[in-house]
Amino acid sequence: MAEQRRGEEKLSERRGVVQALRDSEQLLESIFEYAPIGIAITDRDARFVRVNPRFLRMLGYTRDELASLTGWDLIYREDMEANRRLRDELWSGEREDFTWERRYVRKNGEILWTQNTVSLMRDAEGAAYAIALVEDISHRKSAAAAFQATAEKLQALSRRMVDLQESERRDMARELHDRVGQTLTAMRINMDMIRTRLKEHGDDVIEARNEDSIELIESAFKAVENVMYDLRPPMIDEYGLIAALQWHAKKFMDRTHIRVEIRGDEAWRSDPEMELALFRIAQEALHNVARHARARHVVVELREDGGEMIFTIEDDGVGFAADGRQDGRSGYGLITMRERSEAVGGSFEAYSAPGKGTWITVRVPLRP
Repeated sequence: MAEQRRGEEKLSERRGVVQALRDSEQLLESIFEYAPIGIAITDRDARFVRVNPRFLRMLGYTRDELASLTGWDLIYREDMEANRRLRDELWSGEREDFTWERRYVRKNGEILWTQNTVSLMRDAEGAAYAIALVEDISHRKSAAAAFQATAEKLQALSRRMVDLQESERRDMARELHDRVGQTLTAMRINMDMIRTRLKEHGDDVIEARNEDSIELIESAFKAVENVMYDLRPPMIDEYGLIAALQWHAKKFMDRTHIRVEIRGDEAWRSDPEMELALFRIAQEALHNVARHARARHVVVELREDGGEMIFTIEDDGVGFAADGRQDGRSGYGLITMRERSEAVGGSFEAYSAPGKGTWITVRVPLRP
């Protein structure tokens, strides 16, 4: 009787195991059939052993049509070599699995971007197959392409704005030279003639007023000259960026009493667009130093490193506020410097810490 009971218990246990296996198989089958991503199982020759409905809908084929094709028939030609290399590494045991973005050619000829995660599996007999989990990322790729296109348009617009700004600066400098400068020069000549005549008549009061007017004209002429140089430094075209920076640093030190050290090869030259962009960045940075940094020393350095021009500006000022915020002017200045860097194909970084100054780094690919 006891033996019969034990036999019945074993039979019941065996039936339970069989039912659990069936339930597991049904669950796996449901997952395979209704998975929200494509699943494709292929053999060593990339022939399709089994695919799920989602994979068929993604590619636009029927099961019968896929039966006459291989995975190689669906790969976009530019991805063929990379796919072959990855599969070879998988089947040779160099890789356990791999994930990569690849393109399929759908039945209607459209390109389908997917992210594939591929690994090896073995059946009960030990036969090996490659199983690929295929996720449609076409929308993500379209969004990335649209973002890239927008970024390129914004960069082109930024470059155009910088060009227009520099063009306006050149025109304004020319107007100051041709009109205001020439007018002041003519006035100075006239006042010199009046000075000569006044000495003959000996009118001390009028002569004093005349001398005062001459000094005012000289002061106005120097002011106009400084504005002209700020608008378009003439030595940058003739002598290069380092010479222009040294000239600007001297003016800055005379005005603010903040020591500025310029480091770089005076013989270095690049295309005018890059040189002018770096000069404007230094100009804006020093302006921010004078207004906000409370610094005593600024180092501006230009050097080559690994095919790049690295332009750095470092001050020993108070840095940004503890909460990381800046006032409107300094924030706008950083935006302007970033735009100028990107307009010549470079990158811009700014770092600051309270009480430890500010570092600005611009990296631009070398140009002849």
